[in-house]
Amino acid sequence: GCYAKVVGLEEKKEPVIYKATHAPSSIIENVVLDSKGNINFNDTSITENTRSCYSLDEVDNVYAKEYAPHPTNIIMLTCDAFGVLPPVSKLSVGQAVFHFVSGYTAKIPGTETNIKVPLATFSPCFGGPFMPRFILDYVNFLEKRIVEHQSQCWLINTGWWGGPYGEGKRIDLSITREILNKCIADSFTFDTFVQSEFFNLSFPRFLDDEKTISLDPADKWENKENYKKTAVHLSDLFRKNFYKLNMENNSSINKGCIFY
Repeated sequence: GCYAKVVGLEEKKEPVIYKATHAPSSIIENVVLDSKGNINFNDTSITENTRSCYSLDEVDNVYAKEYAPHPTNIIMLTCDAFGVLPPVSKLSVGQAVFHFVSGYTAKIPGTETNIKVPLATFSPCFGGPFMPRFILDYVNFLEKRIVEHQSQCWLINTGWWGGPYGEGKRIDLSITREILNKCIADSFTFDTFVQSEFFNLSFPRFLDDEKTISLDPADKWENKENYKKTAVHLSDLFRKNFYKLNMENNSSINKGCIFY
């Protein structure tokens, strides 16, 4: 099944989750009901971490087979609450391995207990506590499969832009969905890709062919100096985490370091 966050859920924006959430078999957590028993998805008086647990039977077009072919595209997700990572980056094999090792995301208020301000967190393989083997075992296996099957890897940031949490705004779900579709179709225009000034990342400058929707995080910040300071700060956090893992001698990972 699925365990979806449903704060602000709207039928128009998320018809599949909305329908599944209202199924009799679904379990809804932390939501507020009105006098008629209707869910108010916008009421966060208990917590922003409202959830819906529903069966895959409530979802149309589910892939029902137990096995699938090796993916053409591998998507790694991060939630950058500092607002400085691009919404999407196209990763080389080395960069994919580096981000897999780093497992960067951010804990944010409303989802994490006792978190008042965003806090960067690094979890190897994007799930450190659940990995019983040495990190390099997983890293080497992933790298081997990427090379063998020539999969394209992407880093998609679903966090903030225009400023950090509390100042900027979260990247619209419609933007993320369009980014994901373009990644899968590999339909970003090649000549629009640019190199990040502060991170070793290549990203499409624009989302649309008309070049009206910028994907450069710097464009969303009014105070460019604050953007630079925040980007340098996040890069430094990546660096400190990387050295803590003692993997400087691994050539594959070094090629993809986010810092120069």
